[in-house]
Amino acid sequence: MSLILMRKKLPISPKLLILAGVLLAVIAVLWFARRPIVSGVKEWRAASLVEKAEDAFAEEESREARQLASAAWQLEPKRIETLRELMQLARKSAMPELPAMTLVVFFHEERNLEDRVEILKWAVDRRDAAFFDQLYPNLGQEERSLPPFRLLLAKKLALEGRYVEALELARGLEKEGDPETSLFLATVLSRMSGNPAAARQAADLIHGLLSNLDNDVALEAWRSLFLLPETLRDPGVSFDPVVWLEGREGVTSSDRVLADRLLTGRLPESEKVAAMENAVRERISEPGALQAVIRWYLESGGAEKLLSLPEEPFLSSASVFSSRLQVLLDLQRFAEAESWLAKAPEDFPESVAGSLEAVFARRAGRDSEAVSAWRRVIDRASSLQNYGDCLSILRIAEKFGETRPAMEVVDALVSFPPNRLPPGELLEFLEPWFSGRRDQWLTFWRGILRSRPGEAFTINQVAFLELAEDEGIDLAFNSARTAELVKRYPGVPSYRATHAFCLIREGKQEEALAVLRAAGLNWNEADPSIRSAYVLALRKAGAREESDTMAAGLRLNAIPQVRREVLEKLLNLGDPSSSS
Repeated sequence: MSLILMRKKLPISPKLLILAGVLLAVIAVLWFARRPIVSGVKEWRAASLVEKAEDAFAEEESREARQLASAAWQLEPKRIETLRELMQLARKSAMPELPAMTLVVFFHEERNLEDRVEILKWAVDRRDAAFFDQLYPNLGQEERSLPPFRLLLAKKLALEGRYVEALELARGLEKEGDPETSLFLATVLSRMSGNPAAARQAADLIHGLLSNLDNDVALEAWRSLFLLPETLRDPGVSFDPVVWLEGREGVTSSDRVLADRLLTGRLPESEKVAAMENAVRERISEPGALQAVIRWYLESGGAEKLLSLPEEPFLSSASVFSSRLQVLLDLQRFAEAESWLAKAPEDFPESVAGSLEAVFARRAGRDSEAVSAWRRVIDRASSLQNYGDCLSILRIAEKFGETRPAMEVVDALVSFPPNRLPPGELLEFLEPWFSGRRDQWLTFWRGILRSRPGEAFTINQVAFLELAEDEGIDLAFNSARTAELVKRYPGVPSYRATHAFCLIREGKQEEALAVLRAAGLNWNEADPSIRSAYVLALRKAGAREESDTMAAGLRLNAIPQVRREVLEKLLNLGDPSSSS
């Protein structure tokens, strides 16, 4: 018999086999379903935390609300509804995770058009052009063609000071009849300083919207009256501002001050001052009225009357504090201004305070102290590459005739990298500081263009300045670029004038004249720098008599020197004997 022991096989029950199979199936289901189950629990938990955070915020427990919202975010919720609520809560609570939450919603596979419109609008409303630029390029071509996105892009351009581009884009939407577009157009038109026609168009738009049935639209139009020159604000004597406000929701003290202003403006001159003082006495104690009262006094030439008002309300914020300080400076009451500056609130800009300290020291004959103060404030703003601070310093230096500090801060500004500077439209004011330095001014703008090759204003600026250069300029390239500007922005006369100058330099006289005539302008009323293009085009086309007549009315002395040098070289005005 074999030493190998044969084990006896035990029979396996069918029930046992079935039970084992069921058990294995359950284990398999649980194994493969563990992630959805865990995800579901996390989603439920995140939604619950968001709900609790909203309750905490409603009860003004902001710290607890942020903690709960942060805990919900860490659970990485995926449901679009939860993420939307979380994003809104983060905005109200100023959570540092807000940008990341916003990006998740913007790119979520279940987001809709309203999500993207709302997010881009939020970016514009908080004046965050950089965040807008991070998101907008990710829109599809079809999305970009939709009116809400086009209007938001126009608003972003206006936010950057690119008013011409914003206006052209918004005009294409005007036919839609949307009140929001009309209000935006009015805002942009009102900011085109020195353009009476634009101001009148803005007034017509705003006055028309006062009768809009939407309370919010009508009230926003009412508040937009402040954007207009004072002579254009009043819709007319048939419009009763007091009655109009009585039927509105959300009316503020500032709104009532504006109504007082309109009614006062209709009185005979001899009665206006007394009426204004009576209205101010009645309103000044109302919360939120001070800013409107300040504006009224300043715009009506009664700035000195601000000094008779109690000082305490002016200490509430830097903006109202500055208004009283400005009046003292304008009246040259420097000792009082210096004493008032010592009471500045915490949020008062250091660049302004430091610059004024330098001014006060100079006025008191403390020259070395003034030099040190200027040096300190300019060095600080330059090292931080802070455009806003440098601009404040420059404005104060200009106001008080401090030429050397002004020149130093201008040189600091133009040394900043382009990404630290605003759009080109907001830099043109620096030109007078480059009289006799045309080469440096051109170099500055070329640097901006290298960084922003698509910025229309800068393309035009470089092309114009290069017209005075004799060598190293690609005229055909500049002509092609400016032709594209005219195509994109047909209503901008300066772009059209620069393109015409380029064509003339190329010898294309008739084409240049045709480009200018297509503008439909009254050339006798055009800006001198633009009118110069028409003068030259006429001369080159052989219409010498008409050209000379037009040239006789040119006021080139009103143009900054650098631009005047370019125009004089083009027109050859310096040589009376020159021929066409």
